[in-house]
Amino acid sequence: MTKCDSLTQEDLENKKKELQKVINKDTKIFVISSVAKIGLTEVLRELKSEVIKVKENNI
Repeated sequence: MTKCDSLTQEDLENKKKELQKVINKDTKIFVISSVAKIGLTEVLRELKSEVIKVKENNI
């Protein structure tokens, strides 16, 4: 989810719960704002981890 800087924490949690209902249970949800630099470190760490997995497994 993006643009999280424009929502209250309560709104974010509600939207995250609603989204979780309709996506794969194993899918991670990241709440980010590139402008406010919220959540970017977590997304980049996960992306790095996935890239390493792909490289190691030659997927």
